[in-house]
Amino acid sequence: MKIKLLKTLMGEYGGNLGDVVNVPNYVANRYIKVGYAERHKPCNCDDCKDGEPCPEEKEVAIIEQQEVVETATAAPRAKRKPRAKKNQ
Repeated sequence: MKIKLLKTLMGEYGGNLGDVVNVPNYVANRYIKVGYAERHKPCNCDDCKDGEPCPEEKEVAIIEQQEVVETATAAPRAKRKPRAKKNQ
């Protein structure tokens, strides 16, 4: 079973953070239960089972980012007029 590691693990079934490791089921279930790993599904759907091809073929959309340049116009602050002091 393939799992994606959420932490860096040492040992026979270890690896770095984010690695996809092929391990036996009993090791994979322990790692998932403790929160050290998650099941690896390359298609990110919940319908496919481990080790089988995905029943749904999904289209991959490419998102292009456009740079937006906004300029702000700032007016100068109005100057305060000095007020006359009251004589008391």
